[in-house]
Amino acid sequence: MSGYDPRSLLDKFLAACVTLLIAALALHWAVGLIAEDWPWLVGIGAAVLVAASLITWLRSRRGGW
Repeated sequence: MSGYDPRSLLDKFLAACVTLLIAALALHWAVGLIAEDWPWLVGIGAAVLVAASLITWLRSRRGGW
């Protein structure tokens, strides 16, 4: 007989469906989190950008550490 097993095919299909469901839920959660907290994220990003720019500017003025 051949190695064809309909049950394993069904298991693979079910596993793929569950994986897609979990991925869709994770994406939905992430988009909701970003949509809710985007002002804080922009503020944190701006603070990091300012700090990195300041550090880079200070290092260039002092010739490195």
